[in-house]
Amino acid sequence: MYEATTGRMKQGEYDRALRRFDWIARNYKRSVYAGLARQRKAEIRRMEGVEVTLSPPARVGLVAFGTLYGTWVGLGTGILADSARLGFLGMMAGPAAGMGAALRHTREAPITTGQASLLALGGAWGTWQGTGAAILAGSRYKTAVAASMGGGALGLLTSSHIVLGRYVSASEATLVNFGGIWGAWFALCAARSLGVKDGDAILASAMAGGNLGLLGAGTLAPRAGMSAGRARLINLGGIIGTLYGLGTAVLADRHHQARPTFAMMLAGGILGLGAGTWFTGDDEAVKAHYSLVGVSLSGPDDRE
Repeated sequence: MYEATTGRMKQGEYDRALRRFDWIARNYKRSVYAGLARQRKAEIRRMEGVEVTLSPPARVGLVAFGTLYGTWVGLGTGILADSARLGFLGMMAGPAAGMGAALRHTREAPITTGQASLLALGGAWGTWQGTGAAILAGSRYKTAVAASMGGGALGLLTSSHIVLGRYVSASEATLVNFGGIWGAWFALCAARSLGVKDGDAILASAMAGGNLGLLGAGTLAPRAGMSAGRARLINLGGIIGTLYGLGTAVLADRHHQARPTFAMMLAGGILGLGAGTWFTGDDEAVKAHYSLVGVSLSGPDDRE
């Protein structure tokens, strides 16, 4: 299995190789191949000898972010200058500038799909955090616009510093994205279910929960050995659980009070994520058989 996985690695299938090496290290702890597998994983993480080119779908995602962010910067410039004409000009020039810059910088870029996803997430997350921080500080709308623009740029720079030069798989990026979203949503639901009505307190809770979700998912993702497909199914389970919680609250509470509704959605989301993790567990444990020199080897499933 180790030799077959090394072959996958040399063929450029780094995401699958990472999951297989992790599987070997976890299931053959006393074998010399466990140490070798961990060594290979470290080499991939450091991108030693790793040759990747940005995939077309991932490039489209970065270009889309660049276009949207350029549009916002152009519009925001007009708002800061208090000029409707400049704002309209910015809205016209911003998309073209953002798209052009993204296309230029992503042409044959040596980054993975996971890195591209986290770069876009960093820019979007920074924009949201900058806007939220300005609102919590009681800033005027122009300051909030400037904070939003600056937060996006800072988020993009921060995510670039974190992910560039370190291999990030598509499944890990998927987990981090979902971790931030679910963290913010759970914190919001928790605040509302506890009776918090102050808008600033709810916003602060959502921001803090989202950041904790990102941090937790970022720590867990490299160790999870999870495919992107399983991560999406778990996320789907959480969405279904949230909807079931909402439906149950609506049917059970004739007065449609906010606290029990958000409490039920919180509980439903947690149970849905747990159920999704439980019912998709066998997907990672299924053994696919390979024939190598007449010997049947078993390892983790390759399905994405």
